[in-house]
Amino acid sequence: MAAQSPPPSPAQLQHRVGEQLQALSQVSEALMFRLLDLEERLGAVEQQLVSLRARDDQASWGLGADTGEILALTEERLARLEDLLNGRRQLLGGGGSSSYGQDAGFAGAEGAINAVASGSAVRDAAFDPFPEEEEQAFMDELIA
Repeated sequence: MAAQSPPPSPAQLQHRVGEQLQALSQVSEALMFRLLDLEERLGAVEQQLVSLRARDDQASWGLGADTGEILALTEERLARLEDLLNGRRQLLGGGGSSSYGQDAGFAGAEGAINAVASGSAVRDAAFDPFPEEEEQAFMDELIA
């Protein structure tokens, strides 16, 4: 049988308990500092979110008026197209031009594009519904 060590004396127990309490207080102090640091960082992130939300609200409010203008112009354009498709102009057929002849149609389309382009909502190229494109050659011209 192995020899048993004598039981620790009360002074040794007090010393061991004191060391453990000191280690526990150091751990709780480190956790408290980390928690305070985390609260500061969380406050900073919340402030950033508040400022971002405020900026997004201002941007979306300004965008709302521009969007309404674009939607109104789109509705007018769709109404004209529906009128043309409902028989006011014969898109397919032989001859005979109505009051909506090709020249009048192109002039109306150019006027609508110019009105949209001059509006404040469409000054940016990202909102331009009909961007200018370079003319491309047909396959017949490329082969010849």
